[in-house]
Amino acid sequence: RTCACCREADAPESLVRWVSDGEGGAVPDLQGKSFGRGAWLHKRPECLRGISASLSRSFRDTVRLDDQRALELLGQ
Repeated sequence: RTCACCREADAPESLVRWVSDGEGGAVPDLQGKSFGRGAWLHKRPECLRGISASLSRSFRDTVRLDDQRALELLGQ
């Protein structure tokens, strides 16, 4: 898998899959069972900064997700 932010290839265990929520946002697929287009990102804060731009590019649609909210969704 490749991180949508830093473009570094890594093992799936090191990345989190994010999926569109259908309303212009995204949520982490922590169980790995969500359907639809997904993008993989590292859990590192530097990869979660600017998450909206990374996910927007991956989903080819505008995604509005605050960096702080992304950390909260991951329990960090």
